[in-house]
Amino acid sequence: MHALVGDGVPNKPYYRVSVTLPAGSMDEHHRAGLIYEMTRAVLTADGAHFTDTEAMRVWVTLSEIDEGAWGMGGRVLGFKDIMRYAVKATLPVLVDNLEPVPRKKPEKAA
Repeated sequence: MHALVGDGVPNKPYYRVSVTLPAGSMDEHHRAGLIYEMTRAVLTADGAHFTDTEAMRVWVTLSEIDEGAWGMGGRVLGFKDIMRYAVKATLPVLVDNLEPVPRKKPEKAA
């Protein structure tokens, strides 16, 4: 994968990102946004700036899994089950990372 023609970036790694999601969970606009954000995140982690040339080093594939074809814990999960699990798994992390909102100290009357 390092034999390039034209404006390729020789001697830099290429990345393949595979995202699995429930079928029909994203429209074309959201899929495009996900691919862009995954590309940006990989390039940021790599220390590269997002340019057209650098972005060509990141390949993102989306695989959609049909309803009823997901499984976890020995049982079939539907889309609602997956979302419920994702929220339960993610919410504590989000809550733990919240920073308190600074409050203004009341001003003393003169």
